[in-house]
Amino acid sequence: MSKTIKAPATNKVLVEKKKINKTEEKTFSCTIDLTNCTDFIEPKKLVTFFRQTIKVQGRAGNTKGIEVKVADKKVTITTSSAKLCKRYMKYLMKKYLKKNNLREWLRVISDKKDGFELKFFNVQNDEEEVAEETNAQ
Repeated sequence: MSKTIKAPATNKVLVEKKKINKTEEKTFSCTIDLTNCTDFIEPKKLVTFFRQTIKVQGRAGNTKGIEVKVADKKVTITTSSAKLCKRYMKYLMKKYLKKNNLREWLRVISDKKDGFELKFFNVQNDEEEVAEETNAQ
């Protein structure tokens, strides 16, 4: 809104213009490290899953301004104009694991400020408990 101010001696109206700040478009990049679980997850299938499910402006599959690449067992997602957050990428990764029945064995951990890593759950304790139960019977 602009404010109107009257000049003291003359009855002219002076108008102050509000300064418009242009917001800079921020780029977002996220890397998902698949080195621990390449036997179970194919990076190409993960890339197609991301391209089909990432929502931009409320529409899934709208990959306008989003690049998804695979390099060295790492999936890199970069955006130029679309607004994405790290939490959304973690949600999609968990959704992919659940869809492929891998959620029980793998977990998504943030390893850097802009990336994730997939690690296996600690299963050693569960195996020891099962072995003790079978010996007790």
